[in-house]
Amino acid sequence: MSYMNVHGLLWLTVFLMVQSIELHGQSQDFDQKDFFSGFHFSVSGNSGFSKFGFEPPSTISLKSPLLTQNSANMEVQYYFNKGLCLSTSLGYLFATQKNYRKQGGDEWYHYRDGLAWLGYRNIDIGLGLSRFLTSKLLIKPSIKLGSLEGRFPRGLTRQQDGPRIEATKRVNPYVLAQVDLGFLLRKYNTIDVGFYYRHSFSDIYVGTYFDFPEPTAFSGSGSELGMSLGYSFTGYNRRLAKSKSKKDLLEYKMAFRHIGERDKLIEASVDLFSFTSFNDDPEGIITNSVSYSVGLRLEAEFGLSQHRFWELGWHLGQYFTGYTILNEDKSDKIAESQSGPDYQIAISSGYGIRFVTKQEIQIITLSAGIAINGTLTGSHGSFSSLDQDTNEYNYKFEFGDVDKTFIYPTAYVNLNKDFQLTNKMYVSVNYRYNQGFIKNVVRTYEGQSYGSPSRQFEGFRNGTSWTLGIGLKYNLGGETQEMNDEDDRRQKSKRSRRKK
Repeated sequence: MSYMNVHGLLWLTVFLMVQSIELHGQSQDFDQKDFFSGFHFSVSGNSGFSKFGFEPPSTISLKSPLLTQNSANMEVQYYFNKGLCLSTSLGYLFATQKNYRKQGGDEWYHYRDGLAWLGYRNIDIGLGLSRFLTSKLLIKPSIKLGSLEGRFPRGLTRQQDGPRIEATKRVNPYVLAQVDLGFLLRKYNTIDVGFYYRHSFSDIYVGTYFDFPEPTAFSGSGSELGMSLGYSFTGYNRRLAKSKSKKDLLEYKMAFRHIGERDKLIEASVDLFSFTSFNDDPEGIITNSVSYSVGLRLEAEFGLSQHRFWELGWHLGQYFTGYTILNEDKSDKIAESQSGPDYQIAISSGYGIRFVTKQEIQIITLSAGIAINGTLTGSHGSFSSLDQDTNEYNYKFEFGDVDKTFIYPTAYVNLNKDFQLTNKMYVSVNYRYNQGFIKNVVRTYEGQSYGSPSRQFEGFRNGTSWTLGIGLKYNLGGETQEMNDEDDRRQKSKRSRRKK
């Protein structure tokens, strides 16, 4: 699944969402002071360009290209004075690294984008200011200080056909300037479109190409110019209802979060897909590898009762198979290599519970079930590291994969939280863990490391993975309007009995 496909799907999803949501101006009793108060919460996706530093030998004429960088963020703002707010955000950034290859034996090289995705956690804090330009449009400038944290990013080890990538440092400080335009919606939340520039005070990774006529260094800058697209939950209606009375607040919650007993809901989401490759090296030098990539999920919920539902889902995930190499005393990892991408398709079915308050207001849902997965991949190769001083190998291994089964089961647990956009539509956030049981691919390693005798051991995949996804959920309603009305009457009767 290419980045462009996922990126296009994200923008198409947001475009359709925007078309389905009515922009809304301020009502006559709208209170800007109350709007710019308390806590606001935002989620956003960001995409921009960063410079790839590269100085090829004089025999190769190539220019330093621009790289794509993409990130997802969650942000909390606290408004304390006339639209001025203190904000902090936490997110994850994916940077790309350019690779090269020789064409047809000719002395000509070119780049391929996205061969290595490098992941970094980012956290920042700063000040922002919000002002209404019109009754429907806000402007939100902000400036923040933060850092990108990357341990050893996933790259290619020193091999014949690839570069070696290393992190420059664990923490890379930056300053971020951003301007958002916020479009006011019917429930007084906002859709935010913005431009930003992040200036990094250091390169976030460095590397070396070994197959050029001479070793050639390259680097990736954390500085980035890009666009962002997000959604802000202002909490204005809740604060307004709370300021009136407890009854108004309860009615607000009931109208905002109630799901009928027989309602059917459908969901489409994009997720971060983390897949584990297990390696059982008796010496503990070759260890497990975890890949991070993208996935797509379609899900349907069928109400069984007020708090129970049955779910059916389909998932397509992209993953990489690999290994991690530790140093001789096993105190740190010195290299990580992964091959792919490969794909996993899963069909799942499970049983879910909706956790609600005493007033029947939904908080979160928890579901569990069985997934039937399908993959068919395999690779072989070798890897080694030569000590230049002693001319002896630090490690040298060969490996090969054997497919054991195409179809295999996993058990899953899913935690879900929904945030309502309209009467029928929600932003849905999910965390899902899949536990595998059957080895669908076995990888055999043979070699030696750090002077130890030659040994043979196995690695395997069994579908163990986790996903963190965000998407849109739509409530199709119950079987008939009469059933929904009867459901509402039962809920009112329950509340009346509790009061007595």
